Order: sequence, then structure tokens, then C-alpha cells
Amino acid sequence: MIDSPVFTLFKQLITFDKKIPQPVYIQVSQQIINAIQRRYLTKGTILPGTRNLSKILNVHRNTAVAIYDELASQGWVEIIPNKGTFVLEIVKKSPKIKTATNRINQAHNYSKSTGFPFQKSFNLASTNQIVNTEYSLNDGQPDLRLHPVHQFTRWYSAAMKRKTLIKKWNRPNESFYSLFETQLCNFLNATRGFHINPNNLISTRSTEMSLYIVSQLLIKQNDIVLVGNISNYSANMIFQQAGAKMKTIPVDKDGLDIEYIKKHFVKRSIRCVYICAHRERESNVYVLCTPATEMCFCSNKPNPLVHVVARLEKFFD
Repeated sequence: MIDSPVFTLFKQLITFDKKIPQPVYIQVSQQIINAIQRRYLTKGTILPGTRNLSKILNVHRNTAVAIYDELASQGWVEIIPNKGTFVLEIVKKSPKIKTATNRINQAHNYSKSTGFPFQKSFNLASTNQIVNTEYSLNDGQPDLRLHPVHQFTRWYSAAMKRKTLIKKWNRPNESFYSLFETQLCNFLNATRGFHINPNNLISTRSTEMSLYIVSQLLIKQNDIVLVGNISNYSANMIFQQAGAKMKTIPVDKDGLDIEYIKKHFVKRSIRCVYICAHRERESNVYVLCTPATEMCFCSNKPNPLVHVVARLEKFFD
């Protein structure tokens, strides 16, 4: 078993950090689930025994037992006494989300380009001026000789001696990712088939701020943006500010009317579809994510940019 392909897979894909608050067995089990979702581990694959797994990961055997117990409790593996632990295939009721499956040696590599272009933004443009000429006329560089170095040195030395400031610096846990970022990555990896870490997240103060960033980067003048007739007012204003043409779509008990979109919009004419998931309105109608998944991953059709906003308060409670 030590020389099996599963051993090589675990050595390449599974990593954990004992310094963070999340238990090791949870970190490892979530990565094994992600490997199953990405088809690195197929149905019927026999996993290493607890002793071999503890040797592979260099952890205690009780931790290895806890890993398999966690996988079995979620229905990802089946533990058969005296035979081994086997990978199961989860039956999905919702439409399948197709995720890219890379080779084992490229499991942690991400694409260098997207399937859609980014709109250049003046506010996000780089301030560095790269020129090939011998002389360049610009604002120049500050003259450090005019800087009051000695005065600033005294101020800096006085600030360094403050006890209150030293206490603020002696916080080793501040360098770690927050519980929210870690749990959000776990949630997205388990439900969306991703393989991301907190480095791949950007946290904004509100939904409106994230929509503004998306609209400034991805939406151009006169791009068609589809929204439900029950939608968020602030989001609609942000799209209009970006110069998009707003088209309203009927909403039924299941969410956006996908058949209406297929009937009234031709291929490649839609730039963005905004689904406001689980947003309660005055009419007590909930716009669900299922139609968005059906539309986005519909076969033989171009994929527009679909922005889904879901409330996660219940998950994090």
C-alpha cells in the first residue's frame, strides 16, 4: 500500500498546518473530499489503512482514524471491517458543476487567463511608468537630502519605546488567516468543487463593494446584464453606472425563468447574469441558485458571467 498510486496522490495533494485552530483531521478530510470531487479518487478506490495513513502524513493513528470517521459520516467513503476503506460516489440531486481536472503534478496550478476579458479601469491602473528612452520628463523622485532624517529618527525611537505599542506587536496569531476566511474556503471547496485557500479570496465590506469591483473590471458600455424583476436595487444601480443595458427576467417559484432567457436572447449576447440568491423581498419570493447552475453549465451554449450572491449567515452561525 505504501507504494500504491494513492500514496503518491496523498503526498502531493494533502498538506496541513498544526498551528491554526482547525483540527488536523478536518483539514485532511476536506482535502480528500476535494480530491474525490475532482476525480483524482474514483469510486471503488481503496484508501490506505489507518496505520499506513498515519505514516504517510506523519500523524498519530488516532488522527488517521478520525479522518476516515469524518469521511464516512459525510458519506464519501465506506469502511468495511477486515477489508478496508473504499471511496463512494455521492448522488447529486442538483445539476452537476463541471470543474477542471488537472494532472496530479498540476493540481495546485491555476489558469493564467480567464474565459472572459477584464475591462481596464483607470482607478486600478498601475502608477509605474515603464519607458525605454534615455531621458524621461515626469514628476521625478523626492530629494532625500531635504528630508528631516534626524527629527524623524527621534520620533521613531520614542514610539518604539512605548509599552502599549510593544503589546500590540506581540500578537503572533494576527499573521494567521481568520476563522471566517478558512471556513469560507472549506465551504466553497465542499460545495463548488474548488481547490482554493484564503490567498485566493478577497473580502469586501459589502455586497455592493464586490459588485462594484466586478462591474468595473468585467462590464463595458452597452453590455447586456440580465436581472430578475425581483432584484436588488443597489446592484441594478451599480450595473447602470457601469453603462450596462439592464434586461429584466421573469421570476417564478424556482427563480429566474431560464426558458425565457433561451427564447429571447441569442448566443453570445449576454454579458452578465445577476442572481440574488435567497434574497427575501416584500413578496416573500426567494430567488434560488438552481436555475443559474442549469443555465451556466448548459451544454453546447456559451457561458456568460454569472454573479451569484448568497447569504452565508446560517452556515457561519
